[in-house]
Amino acid sequence: MQYEEIAPDFETAPVDELMQVLPMTNVLLLATSFYDSAIACLSQLDSAARRCDWTTVKEQAHDLKGISGTFGALRLQQLATELEHEIGMSSSQACTMLQEMRETFAVARREIESLLAANNKTVAAA
Repeated sequence: MQYEEIAPDFETAPVDELMQVLPMTNVLLLATSFYDSAIACLSQLDSAARRCDWTTVKEQAHDLKGISGTFGALRLQQLATELEHEIGMSSSQACTMLQEMRETFAVARREIESLLAANNKTVAAA
């Protein structure tokens, strides 16, 4: 499955919505949980791809797809969807895709942290 349009690394709307309905401390805890979960999924994906364990790859890609959307990491979500539905991918192709996923996660994480830091300062000043 290839998307005609590449999604942005990060979209602010999901995080903005979380900040509107939850206290900032809860949003920060959820963000930390997202980072930890995404890192764990990427690690497990890497290991499973190297072993050609495609069942685990699909399971972890599915999990990563869900948590990425919650925090607006749209490109990561898109790549996880592609990986989840890919058939006949070699281990080296999967590892290449995982590298792109790690890179887009890093970009999204920086953007999320920047957005949360800016809003946390605004909350603290109020």
